[in-house]
Amino acid sequence: MNLMALDRTLGLFWFELLRHLWQSALVLAPLFLVAHVLRSAPARWSHRLWVAALAKLFVPLALLGPLVGAAAQRALSGTALSPDGSGLDGFRVLVTVIGADSVPGASRVIDRFPAPFFTLCTLTYLAIAFWLIVRTSRDLVAARRFARLRVPVEGERKTRLESAIHSSGVASDRVIVSGSNLIPAVVGTIRPRIVLPLRLLDALDVDELKAVLLHEEMHRKNADPAIAFAQRLASSLLFFFPLLAPLQRRLRESAELRCDEEALHAGAEPQSYARALARSIQLGLDPSPAPAALGDGNPSLVARRVARLSEPLRTKAMIKHRIAIAAAACILAAGVILPISPGMVVAGTEPVIPELDNLRNRNQRISLHFENVSAAKVLDAIAAAGNLRIDMAGPDDCCLVNISLVDVPLRQALEALAAQTPVRYDVEDSNTLRVWLPDLLSPGRDGDVVMPVLLEKVQPKYPKDARLARVGGKVVVKAVIREDGSVGDVEVVKHVEGWPSLEEAAVTAVRQRKYSPATKDGRPVSIDFFISTEFRLE
Repeated sequence: MNLMALDRTLGLFWFELLRHLWQSALVLAPLFLVAHVLRSAPARWSHRLWVAALAKLFVPLALLGPLVGAAAQRALSGTALSPDGSGLDGFRVLVTVIGADSVPGASRVIDRFPAPFFTLCTLTYLAIAFWLIVRTSRDLVAARRFARLRVPVEGERKTRLESAIHSSGVASDRVIVSGSNLIPAVVGTIRPRIVLPLRLLDALDVDELKAVLLHEEMHRKNADPAIAFAQRLASSLLFFFPLLAPLQRRLRESAELRCDEEALHAGAEPQSYARALARSIQLGLDPSPAPAALGDGNPSLVARRVARLSEPLRTKAMIKHRIAIAAAACILAAGVILPISPGMVVAGTEPVIPELDNLRNRNQRISLHFENVSAAKVLDAIAAAGNLRIDMAGPDDCCLVNISLVDVPLRQALEALAAQTPVRYDVEDSNTLRVWLPDLLSPGRDGDVVMPVLLEKVQPKYPKDARLARVGGKVVVKAVIREDGSVGDVEVVKHVEGWPSLEEAAVTAVRQRKYSPATKDGRPVSIDFFISTEFRLE
């Protein structure tokens, strides 16, 4: 793979990644509003909501969604899947499974950025992500080292700790006393352990230690160390996503509030719990890299926790909370079933060739069945069945196709033909379609022909006179792609009337293109290729 092809592949990767994050943003934005209603609800509801939102970032629905969207479109239209997969439905299944239905739109965006733009973006991203992953790994190692600083507990300290462990019901082998100055934490993703600093045993009484132990035990039961690891991973890989920071902050806050509530239900006394929070703050313990009783020590969060501890009965489930949860479930389900592209179109339902939407009879339903016939014959049948005028340019026997369609829109029939052959469409008016047929040997008749691949595209310069006059249009040329991939003779077959400068700009740009040559039976061949250049003022 040469550098140009690599840069284009990376461009497609970034397009799909940004599309995924766009869909995630459409899901997360309303969830923030729903979460505001849940502030007075039991914290476990908000916590589950934010865990589901975090999981959404790791699921590539930008690729999975088009499959659902296309399936829904087929179900609504009543079309059947061709048994051999050669028809339009078989083609759509293929492109939606791999997420390729977004490639036409992606290509138009990617072509605006010259190489090696996406390569440099990727290298910069990898450097930043690597640094963040190293920092995360260092924090995890520090947390493990924190657990290894085990110190013996004797005398009154031992008696107080054993009493707290016994009354809380926490297994004694899950509790470690450390000589560090870090706040209490749950350390370990696979085998989590509760780690308490030795100083805490001197500052808290038995009931207060019990409250701390129950809080940390709830962190362990809720798998918060694993969730915290997923948060750190998301921060390392998606550091540029603007909604990630508020999502993670709310996830951490809801985890602390949930553990507070569950600790009270497990037997902790509210007054003892509040005193434990206050005295832990007074000790001046250092933050821990692991989930901890005081979280990040945010004063507003601590104040909110103390307020909820003083009136635990205020956080009861109400009808408005249930409605909010139902709304959140619908939003998350919509994000899975109906992912939206930046063009506000349901993924998988956007046309492969958007220009065909300009045809008046694009939705007229037709049926076709051809085996090993020329593309021109199929186009004649489409024109007759769809009451459409089709003007063809190029050899009538250019390509052999197999196509089987039953009761599908005319537009989908044209898209299916374009999927099998390198034909190019140009909509002249709402009832006239011009089709450019390539001048190449027909696959299946004289051997397989592999089409040339564009390696280096040169954007045409917009002529000054046309720009000042705000004139645009489409120029189509017929170019010879030589055996070495260079462009030979170029002939204009469609121009903008009265503006030869547009024609000259298009020809100049096409002559500078570089291709990998077409091949027939593994050997480079020279072919004619139709190339369309559109001049459009933004």
